[in-house]
Amino acid sequence: MISFYYSNIALLEEDIILKCYSNKVDKERLDKVLRTGNKKDQVRSLIAGYLLQLGIKESRQEKESKEKQSEEEFQVFPAAYIFSENGKPYLSNASNLYFSLSHSGNFAACAVADKEIGMDIQRVQAVKERLSRRFFSEKEYLQLEAVKEDKDKYEALFFQIWSAKESYIKYTGLGLKQGLNTFYVDLLENQITDRKENKRKACLYPVNEIPGYACCLCMESEINQVRIRKIEL
Repeated sequence: MISFYYSNIALLEEDIILKCYSNKVDKERLDKVLRTGNKKDQVRSLIAGYLLQLGIKESRQEKESKEKQSEEEFQVFPAAYIFSENGKPYLSNASNLYFSLSHSGNFAACAVADKEIGMDIQRVQAVKERLSRRFFSEKEYLQLEAVKEDKDKYEALFFQIWSAKESYIKYTGLGLKQGLNTFYVDLLENQITDRKENKRKACLYPVNEIPGYACCLCMESEINQVRIRKIEL
């Protein structure tokens, strides 16, 4: 099962969130939050970590057939992280549990699964055409060219493609080393295709529940079902 959690951080004041949720993440995550200079980035990072805690807790409860805890009984899982050669984080003390975190604008998000996963969220906003020329494949660029007369459609499509690309390089763990134009996004088939080999490399699952944002999950095999939860702060 894949679980996707997201929260709107704009519904509470930043100082309130920092005060109320700093004790609901693991120590390593909190240390990372406190090293972030911008207060809004601190809040987004903090809530992403809180959503991960929820994902870990619910996954463990399901495996162990435990009853769900109430919010008052919330206990922080002492997450221990290890990192791949390229910096992708894993949980060393939660077997067969994979995760991906992202935040943008007023939202923080977390995806948790029992297999390798990547996830990205992007706020849809004004975008310069030169970015698609620089980072996108020819097929993606031509899709954007077809709707460029409609500003809203252009921006929505750009960030749908962008979030899909980011989800894939998070899934592989290679990051920008992979080169965003070495593969292309097929939004009709919901898959990533390698440009050189012209074959499928991964599958996509767009999350459309958040107005004004593009969000995508990525895994090796087809994604048929995702449990989506909006977490109110």
